[in-house]
Amino acid sequence: ALEHNGTLQVLSLQNCGINNDGAKLFGICLSKNNTLEQLHLGHNYIADNGAAALVWGLESNQGLRKLWLNHNNIQDNGAELFGICLAT
Repeated sequence: ALEHNGTLQVLSLQNCGINNDGAKLFGICLSKNNTLEQLHLGHNYIADNGAAALVWGLESNQGLRKLWLNHNNIQDNGAELFGICLAT
């Protein structure tokens, strides 16, 4: 549903037990959705593999302006992927 969303601009899913598999689904959705402007995914279980999936989705996303990933399991490698994505 998020892939085809045309109205939702803010989505907060903090502390929902989202792991790498969930992050992969969000990566797919982000690649197809340009309406969502803010995504709160803090306090979950997303690690570097999930970060890579989110970055993949962000590379073709034009709408997201704020992404919260505080208190997850993302390490240096995952953070570096976001840095590369933001630099391009």
